[in-house]
Amino acid sequence: MLTVLVPIPTSDYCFLSEAVLYAALGRLPLDFHAVDGWDEREDPDYQERIAFDWKGSIYEPGGTLVSQKTYEELGIGPHPAYDPNADPEWPERIGEWSAKLDHLLDNYRLRILNLLHDGQLGARGRKLPDTVSVDDAAKGFHDTPWDTIPSNYWATARLDWGLHCAQGRGATYRSIKIVTSDLFREFPLPAPQQASEVVQVGDNFILLDDTTIRARRHERSAPSGLLGRPPLINWTEFHVEVAARLRDGLPSKQESFISEMQEWCKKRWGREVGRSTVLEKISPYYDRFVRSKKPKNNS
Repeated sequence: MLTVLVPIPTSDYCFLSEAVLYAALGRLPLDFHAVDGWDEREDPDYQERIAFDWKGSIYEPGGTLVSQKTYEELGIGPHPAYDPNADPEWPERIGEWSAKLDHLLDNYRLRILNLLHDGQLGARGRKLPDTVSVDDAAKGFHDTPWDTIPSNYWATARLDWGLHCAQGRGATYRSIKIVTSDLFREFPLPAPQQASEVVQVGDNFILLDDTTIRARRHERSAPSGLLGRPPLINWTEFHVEVAARLRDGLPSKQESFISEMQEWCKKRWGREVGRSTVLEKISPYYDRFVRSKKPKNNS
């Protein structure tokens, strides 16, 4: 099975809950409808109509997935439903897990609110009289024009982050959206990391897993194939380089040597090689010359 990378742009604006999930968890607010040719600038109310087609339930905007590894790194731990070591009573643990997540999100809600108040984040919403409560504002579609929300409004605003509404001095706003570019500026994306090999097939980009990569190596002599011409990589040259470094002793940490050989590949061949590919090549060396020499515990 191939993983095809589909270009999906981020939204120009994102709802309050989307902003919090991005800032806290790195969940990018995506504009899925752009794939089908829909443009938010041509129909700015599209997402809003979808939100109120859910019959009062809280709308969950689209975005990238948050991995269980991310939850673990943030100290929340994997979701009980996806924890392979979970006990049979995992449904009872969801409340505890959700409380940890909500505590983390509260910290980012406060940060975003302060940035809105300081004018660092721009926002817009549908303006209603301040006599309309947050709950009433979220119950139906009010056909009022979009309005830029002034920064001084947030000092008195009472927000419902899930319903994307706020009630404050002078107005109640519903369907509140934050300018995504402002959000990216205040919460920059992390530095990119090399994940695996990506090849272009016609107008598409495909993310190769190890199985597909190995298959490509065995098809070098074929005149053509599904994935096109294989890359010019001389693995014999790679192994000779590893053998030369073996004379002086390999680094004690395998991960360090993976980075070294990735850099060597880039300099030698003018292209990046994925971590999993290099790991496959050097693991036998570490099994034979490093790990086999570690003292065994006789207890």
